[in-house]
Amino acid sequence: MLYSWGTADEGGFDVATTENTIQDRSTIKTLCSNSTIQDEPTGKYLGFIGDDVSVLKMCRNGEIKAKIENFNLKKDKIKLMRSGQARALLLNSEGEILFMEISCSRIFKNLCDRQVTQVACGNQHSIAIISDGQLLVWGVNSHGQLGLGKGENLIRSPQPLRSLCGIPVTQISAGGDHSFALSLSGAVFGWGKNISGQLGLGDTKERDTPTCVKSLNLKKTIFISCGEEHSAILTKGGFVFTFGSGKYGQLGHTSQRDEYHPRLVAELMGSKVSQIACGGHHTLAMSESLNVIYSFGCGEQGQLGNQTTVNQSVPLPVRLPSGQSHALKVKKILAGGNISFAQICHEENHATDVITHSVCPTLEDQMIDRWMKECDTDAWREIAREIKKVFSSPSCVNGSFIDKSHDKHFQTSMEYSGLDLSLARLAFENIAKKTKVLLEVQNTVVRKLLPSLSVCPAGVEALRVYLILPELLRVLQQQKQQKQLAADLAYAILKLDSCDALESLWRRMPYSFFRTLVKTFHSESTKLITQMTTPQCDHWESLIIILSLLKRLFKVNRQRICALMESQFCITEVADLISNAYEGKILPRNIEMLIPFSFLADTATKQRIFIYLQAKLIQADAGSTRRPVVPPNMCINRQSVLKDTLEYLKTGIYKFSQPLKVQFIGERGVDFSGLSAEFFSLLATAFVTWEKKLLKVYEDSQLVWFNPDICDVTDFYYLGIICGMALYNHHFININFPLALFKKLLRMRPTLNDFEELTPIETRRKKKSLFQMVLALQ
Repeated sequence: MLYSWGTADEGGFDVATTENTIQDRSTIKTLCSNSTIQDEPTGKYLGFIGDDVSVLKMCRNGEIKAKIENFNLKKDKIKLMRSGQARALLLNSEGEILFMEISCSRIFKNLCDRQVTQVACGNQHSIAIISDGQLLVWGVNSHGQLGLGKGENLIRSPQPLRSLCGIPVTQISAGGDHSFALSLSGAVFGWGKNISGQLGLGDTKERDTPTCVKSLNLKKTIFISCGEEHSAILTKGGFVFTFGSGKYGQLGHTSQRDEYHPRLVAELMGSKVSQIACGGHHTLAMSESLNVIYSFGCGEQGQLGNQTTVNQSVPLPVRLPSGQSHALKVKKILAGGNISFAQICHEENHATDVITHSVCPTLEDQMIDRWMKECDTDAWREIAREIKKVFSSPSCVNGSFIDKSHDKHFQTSMEYSGLDLSLARLAFENIAKKTKVLLEVQNTVVRKLLPSLSVCPAGVEALRVYLILPELLRVLQQQKQQKQLAADLAYAILKLDSCDALESLWRRMPYSFFRTLVKTFHSESTKLITQMTTPQCDHWESLIIILSLLKRLFKVNRQRICALMESQFCITEVADLISNAYEGKILPRNIEMLIPFSFLADTATKQRIFIYLQAKLIQADAGSTRRPVVPPNMCINRQSVLKDTLEYLKTGIYKFSQPLKVQFIGERGVDFSGLSAEFFSLLATAFVTWEKKLLKVYEDSQLVWFNPDICDVTDFYYLGIICGMALYNHHFININFPLALFKKLLRMRPTLNDFEELTPIETRRKKKSLFQMVLALQ
């Protein structure tokens, strides 16, 4: 049975009622007992199925304007209807959309080749979700309500909303001129008109692309409903948040003030709301446990069901007919324009509509079990189609393997991915039992999934694919079936506009899975290097891509609480490349490509690379006739060694690749390494005693540190240059730095013990003061 209350002035809609219905607009009316609402109306039209299930009735302004009879609703299995200002969309069980106007209906041909799972209509725009999780939008874009950015104001054919690529969207909702999308883990994205703050972003600036409503993160949002210029969200705990226009009291905050941020409706806190619905300027909330419907907002057309036509800024129960049996329960509530509906049924038939939404398919155990069974050619074609459907869609992959225990996936943030990676590992291990399936998965990922990934993910949920795919890479390497996936995955990660969020997830990734992540790319690098010890193989491009990713992982590893040993990043096979380089099998420029990856080799191998490249540079300089002649000696005055050296370096004529030869002015000595060694010793003393006080000597430890009061960094730069010259020419420069400096060079974090090494007296004083403070607190 359906109850309705409210009516329509121009721009509203109403329904035909039974003979015994009182026509007073503030009275709750009863519809045909077998009628079923098929609409969540936001526009001026409403559709419902009457006693004859083959007839769809379209209503406007209190009259049945049309009976659409050119298709059979029972046969076509219409499961969803959304209405806008001047048209409606019907969705059947096959995923087809029927486009309806007041006088006719027709198949929406632009989506004939797509299986649609959800639709939503605003005043003049529409949104649809197709089976692979992709969002399509079309209609008027005057306020950015399509989310496509600035451009055309009217889009006639469905366009993909690429900015939400990879987000597993479970619900879409459209208001007057604004739109929302809800992700599987409760992230809310809004865009469009925002004149009253209906996007919940803290301001009134319109958004022409989906923007995350960060204040709703971690709230466990499960449903969104939109009015003309206000919005409401429902959380899994039964709490309701509203925001936007409060002109008529439709936010339920006992005032008519607009709210720019989502605000909890405090008066509903004890009711554990299970459903919400927004009309044009009013809101309904239903509590299943209490079997009560609350209403608030504009009541001028009787749409609040309180037998009055006044506005109401606080939620109060709807006065359903008192003569009905207590065995009747509210099953569903709906609101649109200036009208409200409630679907009532007997308690024995009561099964309240749980808020669930059609989503794209995810990888489940039952699906994998079906793939593992022996099958004929026809069955394999169906399996291959299913594999392509799941593994070609970022949304499908990102919606898989979420941690549902205690709703943990709702805690998704930059610190937690919301995944249970043990489920992913188990799934791919099962897939690996059938090589044919495993190879089909790999081919689909390489050809379809990776090229479709966005370089600018909309949220953390879109990054889950980068945590899941290494588990696939792991089993492929175990089966020796890995082809191009490692390099392509590494390239996709490196293409991201920002890796901050992904690196944050890596830092907090469980140890065993981070180890797997590093090991898979390390193993692939080792394989490529081994193959390149023969002249016929050239994998330098793929190798550099993977090493670039390993470099990021190496950096992240140093920031982890539970870190891998740095030796686990080292690749011993690099030494074989150097041997081949000496034999002329590998070009020097290729060895130079390894220089940025300091983690790659141990100290002995680094020394061999250094000597090899140094020899090649000297050889290249000696064989070049176009280079300027470099003075054979650096002529320096012993009494002004630092001043002369800095002046000489600033001329820019010194060739750093040439071996250093020093000549002290007024002396006859020839530099066979001895004069150079003395030169660097004098420079070390000169830096420490320099009148500019570039370096500060601590009396209690006699160690040296940089003077923080020096503003000009030029002298520090040349200090670094001179230290590099000493290293390059196999000399020491004896400046007594503490261990902390070398830790910082290795990007390691100094400790309090390092500070104590530099200034032990000051450290002991601070420790004593801290100890006394602790005793005082006790």
